[in-house]
Amino acid sequence: MGNWCIPTEAQRLPTADELAADDFIAYQGKSLRLELDGSIPLDNPVLDGVRSHVFTYGHRNMQGIDFAPDGTLYASEQGPKTDDEVNILVPGGNYGWPHIAGFRDDRAYQYARWKDATTPCAQLQFSDIVIDPSVPVEDETSWTEPFNAPLATLFTVPNDWDFADPTCKGIDFICWPTVAASSIEAYMPKVSPIPGWDNSLLVTTLKRGSIYRLPLTPDGAHLRGPIERYFQSENRFRDTAVSPDGRSIYVATDTGGLAEALSGGTTTTLQNPGAILVFTYEGGANEAVTPKDATTRRTGSPDMAPAPVQSAGLAVHYTAEQAGRGSTLYAANCVSCHGPNLVGANHGTPLSGAYFADKWAGRSVDRLFQGMRDSMPPSRPATLSDQEYIDLVAYILSVNGAKAGAVALATETDQLDLMVIETSGKEE
Repeated sequence: MGNWCIPTEAQRLPTADELAADDFIAYQGKSLRLELDGSIPLDNPVLDGVRSHVFTYGHRNMQGIDFAPDGTLYASEQGPKTDDEVNILVPGGNYGWPHIAGFRDDRAYQYARWKDATTPCAQLQFSDIVIDPSVPVEDETSWTEPFNAPLATLFTVPNDWDFADPTCKGIDFICWPTVAASSIEAYMPKVSPIPGWDNSLLVTTLKRGSIYRLPLTPDGAHLRGPIERYFQSENRFRDTAVSPDGRSIYVATDTGGLAEALSGGTTTTLQNPGAILVFTYEGGANEAVTPKDATTRRTGSPDMAPAPVQSAGLAVHYTAEQAGRGSTLYAANCVSCHGPNLVGANHGTPLSGAYFADKWAGRSVDRLFQGMRDSMPPSRPATLSDQEYIDLVAYILSVNGAKAGAVALATETDQLDLMVIETSGKEE
């Protein structure tokens, strides 16, 4: 959520001048179709007088695509707080984002134009829950341009939905009605060995650790029944493959991250991290679906789970100047995942408040330092200097109530291991 002041480009189409200059900034929020050598296919759609790599536009965060046997192209896409989408992609189609999330129904979504706020956007505090009064908002039905509605949403909710469920302790997005749709698979064998599963789409989810099955009409253009959920677990399901006989579904899981706990709330302790799971139907043609799972391969993953609670040692110390440097580093490297106030955004756990207190109080500063250095940022761990990581630690400790002093926090791990984190548990 570090980009709320930046214009959304999903509706802007590339110009001829931009293509001539190899400027592809307008490709954001689009699906692209290109030849194997990277050139533009001659039969790509012409949009606003320009043929480019753009195949469809108006997308927020497309995650998976798959062709059905008849050539229909299906896509899964993550929504904001509601309305993950399953779409049928057609050449030149506009899918509505950011004016519309899901259907054009004015339900639990408004387009908030933060960049156009009467208060300079950089001075605002972003919130997923409350839109600042200075920010212009737009109902979905106020945008009247033609658009391609989704085949289905996961899921749409009423306007009075509570998006700040206390069950998730500040990691609100895990409790939102979206599922974090990832891959999509067209399950369409000529004769389905699994009763009732013929002509279906399978959508994996990151938050929910499940596969959702969407039963389709014979033409593949509409739902023919309710969406069903299978294989619920404390995992992040990333991708699928189906065996040639159609009886086994292989699921690749993430090595780590946040997921919904089976008992409610959130968890970072995944049941099958970095694994390939196999779900095999063992019944007959008229028997109930009773799949079983088996892990056939697992890869290693870095562990940032806290070490056991330690007894009191050295007092935590850092300087205000050091925390200030850490604040600057946080804004540059961490805010998009962990949120502007360290209470979590779409991907990262809260680094302040009750969740952080429950997870880290009584544990060593060294464990926090080592975990951050070894795994953060997720796409490029250990790319900051040790001094920068320790400055980040100082900033996090300051937000959680530790008092600044005259002595800076240093990177010597023997001292850090003796310092025990104490938190106020406050929400900043």
